[in-house]
Amino acid sequence: MDAPLQDCPIVEQDAVVRFLRPALDFLSCSLGQVYHAKMPSEIQALTGSCLVIPCTFTSPQRHSYLVGIWRMNHYWFGVDVFKESQSLENWSGLKVAIIGDLQLRNCTTQLDRIRLENQGVYYFKIEEYYYSPPFKYSFTEGVHINVKDSPERPLLTAGSPVKEGESTSLTCSAPLFCPKQPPSLAWSDTLNGTVHQTVHTGIKESRSVSSRLTFTASFHLHMKNITCTVSYPVETEKRSAAQSLTLNVLFPPNNTTASLNYTSGIKDGDPVALICSSSANPAANYSWFQITEAAILLVGSEQSLTFTTVTPSDSGRYYCQAQNSLGLENSTFVFLNVLGKCVPVLVTPVLAVLVPTSD
Repeated sequence: MDAPLQDCPIVEQDAVVRFLRPALDFLSCSLGQVYHAKMPSEIQALTGSCLVIPCTFTSPQRHSYLVGIWRMNHYWFGVDVFKESQSLENWSGLKVAIIGDLQLRNCTTQLDRIRLENQGVYYFKIEEYYYSPPFKYSFTEGVHINVKDSPERPLLTAGSPVKEGESTSLTCSAPLFCPKQPPSLAWSDTLNGTVHQTVHTGIKESRSVSSRLTFTASFHLHMKNITCTVSYPVETEKRSAAQSLTLNVLFPPNNTTASLNYTSGIKDGDPVALICSSSANPAANYSWFQITEAAILLVGSEQSLTFTTVTPSDSGRYYCQAQNSLGLENSTFVFLNVLGKCVPVLVTPVLAVLVPTSD
């Protein structure tokens, strides 16, 4: 038996050139008339739920009666599992209906209460009753149905890191197995933003639902954990799965403070450190300044300003500055007061002798 021509269906004939018309149809395919089916290459389903297979096809437009058939495992040697309105073999026990209009070349099909054993690869076939015997087209494009008991986690995506004060969004999406039983998508926190829901019903792509959360970025939201949960209604229960991510907000230094590692009097010779802290993304670089009567002096370029042995001459007012690519911020002043050393004084006792005198 000859292999199918590229972009053409397998043409089944009950007899070899019994009628001229089927031969002309096959010849028209080889001369450029394209017979083609469009459907997702893979689609997911939940046990007990319904499943809709998006499907369209092209074929010569004639006023004829069309019968839709689904077959399993192979477009040519496979076993028919559905024909016209009857479920067969692997699909027996399922409620199956072609909900598309075959006259409009729409073969979209719905399966109700799908089971694990219905997993497999399926192909669409047409019988056209324009003449007798009918002309039969077996399309080579197939869809792999993947059946699971539990849903997969939704796809949660964020844009590139956004600056504080700018508008940004998160998108959460999940497969739409059954349009009459759509899943719900819920956010753990809407961040004082807005939520927009969308249903995607393409033919070539798998159908899906998505939720877009739009909000204004703030440094308070940096490293905040956000979760999106998808819930599918299946008979009397809901089956859920969740996905989380951590927000990444870019912002200039904020809450910059300077502090001493001492809480009581600092004496000459003590080890002392002045510490600068700031919240920033990207991380800040630090500088230390001392304020004197004559000028403001740059005295350090690390997060800590360390004195191994401090002296009274180091006394004075200090502040730090935190800076990144988005801006800078100065801390308030911290006063370093170094007490001088106590010098011991030798005191020689003097003995006083009282001499009596006579008046």
